[in-house]
Amino acid sequence: MDASMDYRVPRMDEYEWFFSMMKEKTGAYLEPTLIAMGLDWSCLRDMVCAVGEVRAIDREGIPVGFVWIEKRGSRLHVHGLVIDPVYRGRGIGSSVLRDLEHEFAAQVDSIELGVHDSNQRARSLYERLGFELQETRPDAGFLVFRKSLRRSESSAAQWCKEV
Repeated sequence: MDASMDYRVPRMDEYEWFFSMMKEKTGAYLEPTLIAMGLDWSCLRDMVCAVGEVRAIDREGIPVGFVWIEKRGSRLHVHGLVIDPVYRGRGIGSSVLRDLEHEFAAQVDSIELGVHDSNQRARSLYERLGFELQETRPDAGFLVFRKSLRRSESSAAQWCKEV
């Protein structure tokens, strides 16, 4: 893990901050997605508290965002990764995703996450970190990316040769 990055259970008042940042960051495009999925903001708020695990992200003791994850069989699904706008562009999202890879490598085969097709900044980040497009949901304007955490035998053999 990043030496200056810590994850913890959010305080109750921080859940509202997380939800408001998520709504502010994604509201314009998430609303039609929620409708396509038969949900609304109230349902989503309930899901945040009931599904998976929300972790507060602190960097050098300062709360900078949240990650919402759920283990789904052999996959870790990232429901949301929200960084306070003041701290965006500082590598925090990359660090969080790498930390999740390390933490869950022995528990799941892959990490998946969804992103709205208009969020080019997030798409570029995920692709740069090795996530590959797996599914498109045109009805919701949503893309699903996945990254395998399992090396194929050929890539493992290649790595051993390089070491």
